[in-house]
Amino acid sequence: MSSLTRDLRLLEDIGVVRTDVDQPIGARRGRAPRYTVDVDRIDSLIQQLRVQLLE
Repeated sequence: MSSLTRDLRLLEDIGVVRTDVDQPIGARRGRAPRYTVDVDRIDSLIQQLRVQLLE
């Protein structure tokens, strides 16, 4: 598995990116998903980090 694939899967697992493929990660053989950034999820994670850092 390439570094890019591994990193995209990690980002998908935490909800930062989404794909246009409805199948789970392990069942995508032969499929080339298109990735999109979930800006709302990133904003939420940044806000959580700010709260933790400023406590």
